[in-house]
Formats: sequence, structure tokens, C-alpha cells
Amino acid sequence: MSTRTRRLIAKSLGFGVVVVLLLVASIRGFAQSDNSQISGFVKDQNGAIVAGAKVSAKSEVREFERNSTTNAEGYYVIPYLPPGLYTVTVEANGFKQFKASNKKLDPNIATKVDVILEPGAVTETVNITASTATVQTETSTVGKLIEGKQVELLQLNGRNPLYLAALKPGVS
Repeated sequence: MSTRTRRLIAKSLGFGVVVVLLLVASIRGFAQSDNSQISGFVKDQNGAIVAGAKVSAKSEVREFERNSTTNAEGYYVIPYLPPGLYTVTVEANGFKQFKASNKKLDPNIATKVDVILEPGAVTETVNITASTATVQTETSTVGKLIEGKQVELLQLNGRNPLYLAALKPGVS
């Protein structure tokens, strides 16, 4: 093999490696998302699962709604929801309609809404409007949204917003 051929092969391999690295870096960038999901179980008052119940999550801020149906285990998942406040509605034959308002969905932090349906006509509605602080018992993920007011009131060294990450537990 001549020296010229070796140089050509070395240049093309170097170019190929650069292209592969750029592709890998761009794919990793697509993995970042602020969407989240709402999931949970639908059961009746006795703890029996309710399969085939229609579950919908409607944004209280935007004209946006997603639907799902419970599976054979009474479990549902509504993925790819942008952050915001949602109203979760559950309907099933032979049960009153369940409606939970003001469910806050933070970026990339899944929310669990378990539902207990009461017997009755579908035209009757059970409204839940109070919200409590949510504790995630399914995962060990620690997530907290840093709001604008917190940034304004904190004394940061050099006003670098990257130092905010160090203020949350579990961040190193």
C-alpha cells in the first residue's frame, strides 16, 4: 500500500469518527425533555380493580386533553404531558364520575393519581379540589422545581444560575 493511500484511509477514518461522535451527541440532546406523565390505579370502594375505565387529563391552562383506558389490572398511564395544572376525570359504567382538579405536573417528574370510584350513575360527579403535597413512593427520584422568586432572593456567587443545582438534595 502506498503512502498516499494510507493517508487517504486515515483521513476518511478520522472524518467518519467525527461524524459518528456528532450523531451520538445530537441523539443524546433529544433525550432531554420537560414532558411528564400521570398514572395510577382505578379501583372501587372495596378495592377491586376497575378495568376499561376511561381516564382523561385536561390542561387547565391550555386547550389540551389526553385520554387513556385502564388495563386488566386497573392501571392507566397518560404520557407526554407538558408541565402545568391538570384536571383528571375518570368514567366507568355503574360508577359516579370522578374529577380531581388542580393536579400540578412539574417538568420531568411523574405524578400518581389513584382513584377510588363510588357506585352510582355516570351523571353523578365526585369532585376533588384540595391538593396535598405529593410524596413519590414508587421511585427514589428527588425532584424540585426552582421558581423565579427563589432565584431572585438567593445570594449566588457571581449570579451563576448553575450554582442553584447544588442547593437541592442529592445533587453533586
